[in-house]
Amino acid sequence: MLTKGEEAMAHLDVAKDLSFYHKLVDAFTICDEYHCSSHTGTDSNRAHFYSGTANGWTNNLFFSGGKTVPDWKTYPETLQNLGVSWKCYQDGLGEDLFLGNFGDNLLEDFKQYKVAGSEIAKHALIVNTILRTDADVPSQLEKDIAEGTLPAVSWIAAPQAFCEHPSGISPHFGEYYVNQILKALAANPEVWKKTVFIINYDENDGFFDHVPPPLPPLPSVHDVGKVSDGIEISANGFNAEHATKLAQDLVTAEYARYPAEPRDQLTMGLGCRVPCLIISPWTVGGRVCSELFDHTSTLRFLDTWLAATGKQPSGSTFENISSWRRAICGDMTSAFDFTRRLDTVASQGKTRIDAAVAAAKSIPAYRTKADQAALIKALPKYEGKETDIAADLAKETRLKQDRTQVELLPLGYDFNVFGSVVEKAGKPDRLQLTFKNRGSIGVALNVYSYHAYDKDRGAWFYALTKAGKDGKPVEVVDAYSLGDRGGKYEFAVHAPNGYLSEFRGDTNRTEQRLPEVIDIRSTDGGETVEFVFDKWPTANGSIKAVSAYTGQITYLSSGAIKLALPAKNGWYDVSFIDSDNAIVASAETTTGYLRRYAGHLENGRISKTDPAIGIPYDVTKRIYDWAGA
Repeated sequence: MLTKGEEAMAHLDVAKDLSFYHKLVDAFTICDEYHCSSHTGTDSNRAHFYSGTANGWTNNLFFSGGKTVPDWKTYPETLQNLGVSWKCYQDGLGEDLFLGNFGDNLLEDFKQYKVAGSEIAKHALIVNTILRTDADVPSQLEKDIAEGTLPAVSWIAAPQAFCEHPSGISPHFGEYYVNQILKALAANPEVWKKTVFIINYDENDGFFDHVPPPLPPLPSVHDVGKVSDGIEISANGFNAEHATKLAQDLVTAEYARYPAEPRDQLTMGLGCRVPCLIISPWTVGGRVCSELFDHTSTLRFLDTWLAATGKQPSGSTFENISSWRRAICGDMTSAFDFTRRLDTVASQGKTRIDAAVAAAKSIPAYRTKADQAALIKALPKYEGKETDIAADLAKETRLKQDRTQVELLPLGYDFNVFGSVVEKAGKPDRLQLTFKNRGSIGVALNVYSYHAYDKDRGAWFYALTKAGKDGKPVEVVDAYSLGDRGGKYEFAVHAPNGYLSEFRGDTNRTEQRLPEVIDIRSTDGGETVEFVFDKWPTANGSIKAVSAYTGQITYLSSGAIKLALPAKNGWYDVSFIDSDNAIVASAETTTGYLRRYAGHLENGRISKTDPAIGIPYDVTKRIYDWAGA
């Protein structure tokens, strides 16, 4: 807020305040697990966007205005070497509010683009307008689309007034900018029919996100997680997953030149989630894709496209993208549906674009200097203004999450985490978690402890590659001392696609020595979730299973080895508790036994988004409070 201004704290109702974007979301595909690439500002994230890495450079100062100059390979150079046409569209160079690029075309900071007259400079560092400077003269983008000369790959850097930065004019100006692009595409159906338009945001600016992102566990820091074979994290001096020694030295030197800059900005990715909308004939339908993506995913999408069109060998990957990112972040192809007839979906998409464009809100005049001065003068001034934050929340109307279920695209996720208490000399010694991935894509998982012993530490981070070619699952095992925690434990594991598992208990209580879940399977085409149990350690005891979606309660007696429960659109959330002892909800005093597993069963078909989004969860009854929503 200090760097973005109080405008960053504004709340926008998408349906009412951003109706144009809302229409596009309803018409095409949104990626709800798209993250910016690092917990940094504009330039580090855009470095990932254009080049697959920030090389450990964590501050805008490293890219412009300092002695350091980035010189590593960018993705446009790959296209240039392959003879694939590309271009950067921008309404100007520099910081002009209405006719600049807000410094967002980061290619202009790279050493190799500063060579005057070079081919890459010609493509990247000249003005190719999106907006009309004269109402009667088409922009360069309009001309290229109309004439069928739009390059194979284009990057767009908007002026500050239209980029939706909190310091800009208004989000409506961003909608207007997108509107002009889509209007131009829709004007030439043949170009539209073969175009993919990706709208994303470099960093979180004013976006709030409650979802902690995955991070690479640094090898120099003890006890922060693990990765499976095939993932290399080479950085150990600071937080960037594959920074070089040179980059570390440059960063250290640059911070010495700017002592006022906080050193805690030496952070890495992924960063917060940011919006990502894919508009194309292959993404028509108002669908959601929940695979984990970041800015480097756009480059991997290009890699996949180049291989599919025979322009580079199959399996080629841009070398700057770290093995950690390649393992956990997808190439965006899961957001596309190539099974439908192209002419049909292209026509449907154009109809929806036309409807959104026709209903788009107008914005004030901005082309002349007088118009621009009037707009700037009319901007609200928040600086120094005291704000009343003593609102009576009890009297406020609670905003509710939109609960409309929409189509959810199938993914290659098939992973789980299983817990077990490991003994030493006949006594409980540690809680062991086994992370198992048998899916066709990799996965990142975050582990949190809610035990008082861990109150001052952060999370553990894990990453697993996809299953082997023979289908053999990839496994990582880690253990957490019970002695340090007084024999008690309380862990939660979060991962993409709605995954959650919880492990809670007190090993000092012999009645909690119960069988562990050792496998979770999808049966009946994803309509049923089946839990498989290990051997029961004693002849006594029973387990109470509660399905949060249905409220169904099942008691398992000693010797039970399987339990099958119905899923809801593939979604399941099942808690296993000691049926003889009540769960205590407080993290400080918890002694109740709990194993909770929640997620989505993939079956290769389109399903529906989670019906429990926005529904309160009763931690005592272990069910969703549908009536209280």
